This record gives sequence, C-alpha cells and structure tokens, in this order.
Amino acid sequence: MKPTTKVQIEVDRLSKKLPDLNRTQIDWAKENILGFFYYATKKECTCLECNHKWNPNNPWSNKDWKEKVVNGKNIECPNCNRKIEQLPGRIRTNKYQDYFLQFTTIKNFQVIRIFYIQKYIKVGELPDTWMQEVVQHWIRDDGKLTIRSIRYNAMGWGDHKWGGGEMSIKKAKGYHYRDGKIIKGRKILPIIRRNGYKGKTYDLWPSYLFSTILSSAKAETLLKADQIELLSVFDSREEMIEKYWKSIKICIRNNYKPSDAKIWFDQLSLLEEFGKDILSTKYICPEDLIKEHNKLIEKKRKIQQKKELEELKGKIDKYNIYYKKNFNKYFSLKFSNDVLDIIVLDDVKEFYLEGNMLRHCVFQNKYFEREDSLILSARIGQERIETIEVNLKDLSIAQAHGIGHTTTKYRKQILSLIKSNIKEIKQVRDKKKESKRKLKIAS
Repeated sequence: MKPTTKVQIEVDRLSKKLPDLNRTQIDWAKENILGFFYYATKKECTCLECNHKWNPNNPWSNKDWKEKVVNGKNIECPNCNRKIEQLPGRIRTNKYQDYFLQFTTIKNFQVIRIFYIQKYIKVGELPDTWMQEVVQHWIRDDGKLTIRSIRYNAMGWGDHKWGGGEMSIKKAKGYHYRDGKIIKGRKILPIIRRNGYKGKTYDLWPSYLFSTILSSAKAETLLKADQIELLSVFDSREEMIEKYWKSIKICIRNNYKPSDAKIWFDQLSLLEEFGKDILSTKYICPEDLIKEHNKLIEKKRKIQQKKELEELKGKIDKYNIYYKKNFNKYFSLKFSNDVLDIIVLDDVKEFYLEGNMLRHCVFQNKYFEREDSLILSARIGQERIETIEVNLKDLSIAQAHGIGHTTTKYRKQILSLIKSNIKEIKQVRDKKKESKRKLKIAS
C-alpha cells in the first residue's frame, strides 16, 4: 500500500535508516531461538549442529564426555557442548521455524521489528538456517500504530507463508502480530518507560501493550498497578473499564487482582442488577470470583425462571425478531470432528436452555443482543458441553465455558475445531457486511 498520510510517509522514510542485523545479533538468533537436535540409533549419535558422531555405549572413546540426560531424551554434545534434543521418531530431516523481535527507536517512534527464522536439519549435513525481517510495528508517542510488512501468502507454501518482496505500509491483520524472544540491547522510548513498562510484556503483544499505555491514561494506571488481567482485555472491554473505573480503583487500593477480567465485569453487572454496592470491597473483591459469580447466576436464574416459564414464548418471539435478523446468516454453520459438534445457537430459546443446562449467564446477560458476539454450542450428541463466544470484530475466541464456568476436558478440542474453521465465520461475516453496505448505498 502506498503511504498517503504524513505519518505513513514519515515511517516509510525512516524505515530506510534502520540497520540490518549485525553478525552478533544473527549469531544470537541462531543460538537462542530454535533448539538443537541429534539423531540417534542403537550404535551411534549424530549432533545435527556440528555433525559430530559418537558411540554413547562406548565410554572409552569419549573419556571426557559425561552424558547429561533429561527425561531420557535431551543430552549434551561432547564436541560443541550444546544441549541437544533427539529428533522425534525415526525421521532424518526436519524443519523448524519461529519468530524473534527487536525493540528499537527512531525519532518519536517505538519500532518493533519482527524476524522470521527457519532452520532445516538433515543427518550428515550442517544445518541450513535462514532468517528475514517480515513485519515492523511503528508506534508513535501518542500510541498510534503504523505497520509495514512484506507480502503474506494466505495460501502459504510449506510452513512458510511470508511471500517476500519489499516492505510496504499494510492494514493490520492477525498475522502481523507475532511474539517471540527479544534481542538483547532493546531500546525503549522514555515515555513508554515513564508509562509503566519495566521490561515485561506479560504475554501480551508488545505493540498492543505499548500502544495501549501510550494512548490511555487508564491503561497506564493498570500497568503501573500490576492489573495485567484487566489490561489484557482493555481493547475489547474499554467501555466496561470506563463504566466501572471507580470500582477498579478500589481494587487497586486493596491490591485485589481479578482472576478473570471478563467474568469480573459480568459480576459487576449482576451486582448492579441486584442493587448491591459496587464500591464495596465485600462484593467487588471476592476471594473466589468464580464461586461468587455462580451464586449470583443461580440467584438470578431462580428469580427469572418463575417469570420466564410463564412468559418464555412471548419473550423469545420478541427477542428472536432482533436475533434472527442479525444472525440468521450464521445458522447453517456447523463444525464437527469424531467426538464433537459445534453449532451456532439459532434461536433465543436455545440461549435459555443453554444457560440453564450449563448454569452460566449466556441468556440472563442477553448475549443474543450483542451484535459483535457469535454464540456457539459444543455438544456430544444432545449433551451440551461448552458455550463459546466468538468476537466478530477480530474473530477471536472471547470466552468458552462449561457447566458453571468450568473448563471441560474437551476444551482443547473445542478451541482447535473453532480455530480451524474460523475462516468460514469470517466469510459469512464479510458477506453480511457487504450486503449491508450495498443496502445502504441503494437506500
């Protein structure tokens, strides 16, 4: 994309001044990003880094070498002294890839440079390591983010989907955000350190962390108060943070850190509904958040059931007008494997049944009225296992809960099945947006 704004033009100009990785940095990446491996037979071990061979069963041929075994697989090469891991199975070749980051600054920009590294190993040959800079995040001191990237092949080739070419300005996509080890000697804008950064990213995307604490005083406060769980949902729950900021400040003063930010915000909504004081530590700082949340859900369910069982049909008909109008395009989606079926809840009655069977707030908190939330149900036959919320803005899995907000043994399967089919949700979402756009133009 050709730079058009003043910031994009400035980023494009300054990017040409960024130096290539030097030999020390390249060597560091080779030694620290990807692991080291060896190939073993009954009679011989071969280090795939230095190509040294030895007989582990003949100590006389390796007097000075002491085998260091970790879980029976990881040892130390007697020649190069690297800790090496055995290749899985009987394969003789393999390819590994990962990312590493460099933090640097130029003028009033914090620059996060993301490098892709790939290593091809084969028994009898020295490893072939290749690396390339693929993405740059340029963060201005006001938190605004500009992204430069090389071309990305959506179809991919092999395990490597970066298509090469020159870097250019890009609209941010999911694949532009990568995490990894950070090269030593990081340079950080003074304002980022002033706003609370002390060297840790807390498993957050660095660009998300820096942009957020630069653009919001509340995010800065959360970082300085070590409220990382609340900070991690700042982008998706900014309205909630604004609404309940007084309660958050009370948590900060009492050093209370919610174990789950999304559930904690739901808890505050329920407390308000029951007329409880959301500025009281008694209610907003529970020792067991999940337990207290479940109590309120159960209390709300009992109160509502008496009315809902009588008025259910009328309510559902009313709610369904809005829900089916906005979500009917998704109703045909179904994802399955050998164990599970995952379907979109296609009727508000299903929200009611789902919430009652799994004892959570999907119906009580009216998730069917949230236009950016797609609610799915994971099932085995007719048994409801977990309810999943997909954020239609960024196609992330916002939350997934089994009975009483627990994690079931099927969680990994459920998340994997949804992620592998997320493109189908995206296609429906994009078609829906396009239809709305055409309808708007026509009107």
